[in-house]
Amino acid sequence: MFYKSLLLFTFIGFLGVASCKNEPKPKSPEDILFKQVMRVHNEGMHKMKKLDEAKQRAQLLLDTLAGSRQSSDSAYAQQLQSLIQELDNASFVMGTWMKEFQYDKDRINQELRIKYLESELKKVTVVKTAILNSLSRADSLIRQP
Repeated sequence: MFYKSLLLFTFIGFLGVASCKNEPKPKSPEDILFKQVMRVHNEGMHKMKKLDEAKQRAQLLLDTLAGSRQSSDSAYAQQLQSLIQELDNASFVMGTWMKEFQYDKDRINQELRIKYLESELKKVTVVKTAILNSLSRADSLIRQP
């Protein structure tokens, strides 16, 4: 009985805390743009673990092919090597974007800040696209016999 009561009060407390979450709405165009940049970045970051896993699977397949030394697999091995490079590149460009992104750039000048964030939104969208495209290619290539 005690545990049921404790569980019930914990659940009610959790609901109370969750319902009190009031995020302030973006107040300015640069706030909205910044949130868009961060959303695209987070979508790309969410796929980074899958990127690493795909690279490991591709490398394992490549190592297996190298061990078998079948000449019929050489084209597939080249595709796997190309895929590994593409996955590495996608990871690299995300890391580079994150290092170069300046959170507080041009905060004093709204016009410059908006231009900067628009530019960064384009860049991070390219990064996210590179990640998604390389994962899509990995899915189709790794499933190939």
